[in-house]
Amino acid sequence: NYYDMNRLLFTVLLLFVITNCFTQDKYIYTALGNKVFFNVDPNRNVVMINGIDETIAIKLYNNLRNIDKKIIELPNNSIITSISLNDLQTIIEHYNGSIHSTPLLSLKNNLYWASTRLFVKIKKGYKVDNLLNNLQIKWLSIREFGIGGNSFLIDLADYTSVEVSNQLFESGFVIFAQPDWGMIIESSNNPLFNQQWNLRDTINGYDINVSNAWALSQGENVRVAVLDEGVELTHPDLIDNLLSGYDATDGALGGVNGGNKSDDRHGTGCAGIIAAANNNIGVKGIAYKSKIIPVRIAYRLKANSSWYTYISWIADGIHYAWNNADILNNSWSSADSAEIIKLEISNALKFGRNGKGCVVVFSSGNYSLPSLSYTASLDSVISVGAISPCGERKSPNSCDGEIWWGSNYGEKLCVVAPGVKITTTDLSSNGFYRNDFNGTSAACPHVTGVAALILSVNPNLTAQQVKDIIESTAQKINTDLYSYNIDYFHTNGEWNRYMGYGLVDAYSAVKKALPDLYIRDTVADMGLMPSNVTRTWCSPDIWITNPDSTPVNEIYNGRKYKVWVRVHNRDEIASSGTERLFLNWAKAGFNEYWNDNWTKYNPYPFPCFAIKGDTIGDLNGIP
Repeated sequence: NYYDMNRLLFTVLLLFVITNCFTQDKYIYTALGNKVFFNVDPNRNVVMINGIDETIAIKLYNNLRNIDKKIIELPNNSIITSISLNDLQTIIEHYNGSIHSTPLLSLKNNLYWASTRLFVKIKKGYKVDNLLNNLQIKWLSIREFGIGGNSFLIDLADYTSVEVSNQLFESGFVIFAQPDWGMIIESSNNPLFNQQWNLRDTINGYDINVSNAWALSQGENVRVAVLDEGVELTHPDLIDNLLSGYDATDGALGGVNGGNKSDDRHGTGCAGIIAAANNNIGVKGIAYKSKIIPVRIAYRLKANSSWYTYISWIADGIHYAWNNADILNNSWSSADSAEIIKLEISNALKFGRNGKGCVVVFSSGNYSLPSLSYTASLDSVISVGAISPCGERKSPNSCDGEIWWGSNYGEKLCVVAPGVKITTTDLSSNGFYRNDFNGTSAACPHVTGVAALILSVNPNLTAQQVKDIIESTAQKINTDLYSYNIDYFHTNGEWNRYMGYGLVDAYSAVKKALPDLYIRDTVADMGLMPSNVTRTWCSPDIWITNPDSTPVNEIYNGRKYKVWVRVHNRDEIASSGTERLFLNWAKAGFNEYWNDNWTKYNPYPFPCFAIKGDTIGDLNGIP
């Protein structure tokens, strides 16, 4: 990996000022002349800062994030923000830069923003440059695009690609003209996703803010044990995300490989909330690329009856789970203080994940009591209560009309999540899906799914750190009904006995979980994970000098050079100074994929300097 420092440029994508950005009449023409109208978000814009130094730009972005906690970072240094254009302009005035903005548009659940480029296919007999000049359209470059000789990609000199596209179509000289959109595409058309108010609540807004989180994490490389009555192993929304499971019930009435008895549906519903695949079939899970390990610890004697189990089954299932999974979902509760269960939960928290601890999530209980079930009240587990679609603690009097149950609450409550009328996976005999899953059993897997998103972007976190992140980023909802306060016993912010730290917030939690220290893959990289960049030799933070500090482009013939690395710290506090960075390198060439012909120099650690901002240090003497 190397980068010639003399060629380091801060390249940016300019996004555009479009007049009347708060109007509701944004549209483009189809080739048939029909207008396609877009919804304009009056509260959010896509913005880009241009014309300032790279280091200053990074500090500026950090300042903007402090103002708007829900900024969404996009490719090429652009962001979606709710900060008003006037406020943004005021913030950057002293940076001697400029701000460019385009309204955020939506159409059929996808988000769009205009770019400086547009596609045009002109009618035969016309020249594209003459057409642009005659219409007084300012342009920078024209590139032929596609086959046929009359399709082009045009770079404009201003920021009006929607209007210019319409102007070209209305001229009568083109077959079509449309912007080169920037897009956030809802990556599946799961037909039941619009019923999942818990993931995207377009009425009251009491969802877990997961749509934004999916831009950062989908739960890759995380294993979740669902300790329950088994999971239907052939369900089309689950089968691709199931790992080999375990039956702790002595094989009673089925249960092979963690499978369920024919009419036991509870575990299948929990698994769907966590990890239903993004496959255009049914529902969509919170961490839809995570893997489920079904662990069967109980079954029902008949459909919808109480569980039948033993303490030994539960303890055995927990033991298997913490030895094989990263997160344990427990949508069940026990009033019995069985020491063996407590011991296995303690082992999971201490010894799981090679000593970092498994994340253990429990439902708080469904009896509307001012204390949590025994297992949910254990230290260091994440206890989850349920809210109604109106953002209230689920109670017999909440707006949903389910008068027969309520969410337990009290001093040990950590967070809440949706627990009423949840659409999720169900047994094939019931039509594969249900829209009435409820209880703190349904709330619990929401937090489990968020924990999977967190560990996917930062697998080095301990179980306690994951809990702290989830608690400290929770949404304080319905503050007119619930008073959140600081007290001695709850150290992760304001807390309320009915709501805990609040409604779990997937996006804020994943953002906070991102590693503080990072090295950029490209100049546009803000340290988001996972990175899709494979050409790490383009990194502006890694370069090489020979012994007299002259930049060089090769390492060979046994000579020793200095490898210089710039490390960025996104946190508000200094790094500890004990972190280490290891060098892996391969000679420049083609097809140098990771773990393929790379030389690893693990004996050469690099201590990151304990300062905020960015630091340049060298790895001396690497041959």
